[in-house]
Amino acid sequence: NSITIYSNNDIPNSTLDWSNGDNTNSISVTPTSTQSYSLIATSPLGCSSYDTIEVALVPLPTMEISGDTLICIGTNASLKAGGGVLYQWNNGINTDTNNVTPMVTTVYQVTITDNNACVADTFTTVTVANLPIITISNDTVICEGTNANLKATGGISYEWNNGVNTANQTVTPINSTSYYVTVKDINTCEDSAKVLVEILDNPIASIYSNYDTICRAGEVTLTANGGMSYKWDNGSTSHIIKEIANTSKRFSLLAINTQQLTNCYDTASIYLVVENCAVYVPTAFTPNGDGLNDYFSAKGIISNTAKFTMIIFNRYGHKIYETNDMNESWDGLFKGEPAPDGVYAWIIQVKEDSIESYEITGTVTLLR
Repeated sequence: NSITIYSNNDIPNSTLDWSNGDNTNSISVTPTSTQSYSLIATSPLGCSSYDTIEVALVPLPTMEISGDTLICIGTNASLKAGGGVLYQWNNGINTDTNNVTPMVTTVYQVTITDNNACVADTFTTVTVANLPIITISNDTVICEGTNANLKATGGISYEWNNGVNTANQTVTPINSTSYYVTVKDINTCEDSAKVLVEILDNPIASIYSNYDTICRAGEVTLTANGGMSYKWDNGSTSHIIKEIANTSKRFSLLAINTQQLTNCYDTASIYLVVENCAVYVPTAFTPNGDGLNDYFSAKGIISNTAKFTMIIFNRYGHKIYETNDMNESWDGLFKGEPAPDGVYAWIIQVKEDSIESYEITGTVTLLR
């Protein structure tokens, strides 16, 4: 810095001689160290006077700015200046601490004044880093009991809300679940993303048979339930199939539910017993007056001379129906009143001179 030194000589036409060789009323000097400057003033009458002044050189304030110089976008940096008693930042703050939240990389300047009224400037650059750009698996739909592969990219570290800390993971949720991942990049900036894994219920496949035990060469009707579409082991995709039973065998079914372009499956099977008999009996009937399957009776090829008896019992072992006419059917009534829904036991006895006498037993389910 420079300083101007003035003479206070008030005698006109005096001669001034400064120690730096100047002879003006004032001099401007820029000392590099503490230095004395002297002046000899000589009046027109030859009288002289002498004076000297010392210019002390003090150092500029020792300036420093501390604080974060790399921040993630949306966060703040706390800048702190030191070395002075007065501070003035270029964003208008006049304290030593300056809390800033720049959205782009920004240069901050502070002017510092110390106890000697010396003034100095210093600068710091706060670099603003963008958040990581996360790429994550799309929302996905899976069937109950299956798994989904989740993948995230865009950082150097990953933390999922289920505790996994790798970029990729395989999940098998039992309910529809949202998975969140927090991703950090090389600047420790972090962001998060979400993926939804939606669970579709599997179908509950079942097969209904109008008989569980039938006589050889009898026809059985199998009905598929529980799915939107079906595939039988014989290749049929029909809801209902009819089979001529010659041997005991197992029938298998694949039930399919299709939702959101996803197929979910379940399987079922039924074992059909074929007996060498002349009578076969349904396993259920529905006496609700709709004209379909309203009566329970034995089916078969028996001559009119055969002796036939059918007895039906409730679950307590009480006889509620008996007939000796194979063409007669039980209408689901007991003493004129509808018998309750449930499982009923039956006994059928057949005796004929041309065949060996036999007795078969079973149960029938009454459903209204």
